[in-house]
Amino acid sequence: MAHGYSASAGMVEHAKLFMETAENLAQQLNMGILLVDFSGNGLSDGYFHQMTPNRRIAEAIFLLDHIAASFTGKLFLLGLSMGGAVSVHAAGLRESRLSGLITWSCVPSFDPAVPSAHWYPAKPDAGQCESPGPDFYTDCPQRSIADVYTSLRLPKLQIQGDQDFAHFAEEFRSFFDLAHEPKRLVLLPGGDHVFTDRDTRTTVIAETTGWLERLV
Repeated sequence: MAHGYSASAGMVEHAKLFMETAENLAQQLNMGILLVDFSGNGLSDGYFHQMTPNRRIAEAIFLLDHIAASFTGKLFLLGLSMGGAVSVHAAGLRESRLSGLITWSCVPSFDPAVPSAHWYPAKPDAGQCESPGPDFYTDCPQRSIADVYTSLRLPKLQIQGDQDFAHFAEEFRSFFDLAHEPKRLVLLPGGDHVFTDRDTRTTVIAETTGWLERLV
């Protein structure tokens, strides 16, 4: 499970969304779950201002390879927000080892020129530990999120609220419609970026669990 931009796997600000989901998947589907803080976040070493998209993708690949070295069962990626975009790129590099990809409120682009780019600060500041450094805007994948997502042939689930950040849903939908089957898009009325409404959150977890149950 890949957390978002400035979050962590068990952060209280998101009401422990990942923890609640992990507990549900373990109880309902007997799945093993890996919750991890990317470097510079949560309890992990490093500094947030050193974070870049490519570094997070490399960390996700490292974790996938570490799991695959000793685990031969079905393996899934789930990512929220920027963690969704990281998961898309990781899936593009390790698709043969994955059985499915789940993205929640996925960041649709790393391009600062697109309308949805307001999700990260416009001015990098390497002197501020809680701000991204200048490398954040340049150390990005050469392939776009759209290009990778539409190339994936593994099963895909995208869940998004209709009250997410402006332009997120429309930009993601523009390439989701071009993606290979099997795929499923769930648009939740009233859902915000991190599903803070209890009923919406219950639906997100239920949709995710039901989708995975058909694949495991």
